[in-house]
Amino acid sequence: MEITLLLIIIAGAIVLFVSDLLPIDLVAGIIVVALLFTNLITLDEAFSGISNPATVVIAAMFVLSYGLIKTRVVNHIGNWIIRVTRGRTGPVLAIFLTVVALLSSFINNTAAVAIFLPLAVQFAGEFRFSPSKILIPLSYASIFGGTLTLIGTSTNIIVATIAGEHGVTGIGMFEFTKLGFVFFLVGLGYLLIFARRSLPSRSSTASLTRKYHLSRYLTELQIPDSSPLVDATPLDRQLGTTYDINILGIIRDNRKILSDIRITRLRAGDTLLVRGPFDSIIRMKEREKLLFITDRKVSDETLALGHNILTEVIVAPNNRFIGRTLRDIGFRERYGCFVLAVRKHGETLRDMLVNLPLDATDTLLVYGPRQRIDTLKEDQNFLVLQDVNVNVLPGKQWMVALGIILAVVLLAAFHILPIVVAALLGCIALVLTDILTVQEVYKSVDWSIIFLLAGVFPLGHALENTGLASQLGTGIVHLLSGYGPVVLLSGLYLVTSLLTEMMSNNSTAVLMTPIALAVAQVMSVSPLPLLMAVAFAASASFMTPVGYQTNAMVYGPGGYKYQDYIRFGAPLQFLFWIIATVCIPLIWPF
Repeated sequence: MEITLLLIIIAGAIVLFVSDLLPIDLVAGIIVVALLFTNLITLDEAFSGISNPATVVIAAMFVLSYGLIKTRVVNHIGNWIIRVTRGRTGPVLAIFLTVVALLSSFINNTAAVAIFLPLAVQFAGEFRFSPSKILIPLSYASIFGGTLTLIGTSTNIIVATIAGEHGVTGIGMFEFTKLGFVFFLVGLGYLLIFARRSLPSRSSTASLTRKYHLSRYLTELQIPDSSPLVDATPLDRQLGTTYDINILGIIRDNRKILSDIRITRLRAGDTLLVRGPFDSIIRMKEREKLLFITDRKVSDETLALGHNILTEVIVAPNNRFIGRTLRDIGFRERYGCFVLAVRKHGETLRDMLVNLPLDATDTLLVYGPRQRIDTLKEDQNFLVLQDVNVNVLPGKQWMVALGIILAVVLLAAFHILPIVVAALLGCIALVLTDILTVQEVYKSVDWSIIFLLAGVFPLGHALENTGLASQLGTGIVHLLSGYGPVVLLSGLYLVTSLLTEMMSNNSTAVLMTPIALAVAQVMSVSPLPLLMAVAFAASASFMTPVGYQTNAMVYGPGGYKYQDYIRFGAPLQFLFWIIATVCIPLIWPF
């Protein structure tokens, strides 16, 4: 009965993870409550996830990563890449992806992509190729770069921690490097050879208005003498609320009026740059007796009135506004910018945007003064993709931040301190050196991931308490033992890699690690090769935009479709499966 209940809970959790009906941290909470309600775990086990060393280390890595972001290390690296490559596309891509992978081996993957995503878009613009040619490679490079070290990805930390709790030792800082370096070389070669040829040009760097299909949503309307708008203000006529439109600018006598638009008294001959649904624009044109200007197409250049610019902005994964609408947060008043369109889960939305709840990795098409966009760049809730100034010098303390992360790595690698202690000391050092404030420490952590771990770790205890992990391990052995341990390892890798495409990598690692330990116990072999299969497979998410957070981050900016990930990621997934099957038994014998 207990096993049946647990299977129902696991199946329900997978459905909720895959369907994205609820936030992942809320799903994690539901898992814990369900396990407690069915008496499958104790009260202590229910809260074991929040106090688990893996959870603490992952939270600390978010803080350490933000130290690099705040000190603008990316500016220094961007300048270096441009200087070394001297504008040659091939070397730029090779060095860029190598740097991303290597940095991802020491900081959180999500943070690495957040740092380099704007720079990738800028490179695409400078070399006149579509961002879609480089953004999926950026995500993939961060993924297989993360497999190089223990702290490179939360998956490795989780597997190593659970293994340690079961008496498996020897998984140190660079234990993963033995196979991770092979994945890195093969993965980098695959990206450099096939990315430019195989990935489609889904997103044009030339025109954001075309990318977001705004031709029916942006137009210019001229005010004739007979219009009731003459000598009235937009606020007097309640244009925004009556017609659900935004007036982005007023052109008067070749002069652009960009501020205080709502209270500007309109004159005959003024031209309004209007954004809104097509039917609303038509309704406003008829009622206000306006004239279409048909001899000039509204484009990015038209929108770039004066100091105003058009740019894409990603909702950061740890955005404190997730779940709230643009109206709730007062986006226009807070940031002084308009949101013209939103790309959510591959769909472009243009209507009733103020009532649209924000989700992590949503891409907003934002229009506003350059100065306000620059302010938006400093807000860690959003990632601004265009107009990155790599010539801005990094913060004065960037070398200190790098030194602190290096010290954490060395202290853990040489077993001077446990990784959890070293990581916490690193966070304290960032505060003591005035690189981060205490408030920034709290804000830098992606709490949705922390609460996810707090919810799924008890699931691992339930697998063991009910004997389900042991039964699954025995069943797998009976099914595949006749073919030898290598085939069993290969099957475990394949199942884990497919499962991580539907769930998060962290959830998959927590679910599959106890099963790997049970399989090793039943077969009386070393658990290390099976644990490595789970760790590497849980990170190898290349075929969907939902399996790994970095894939979701580049989904909107790249203008990708779901099948782009399948078409380009499946061969890499298959390649890594074969490599893991051959190399893991050689590196970690049974």
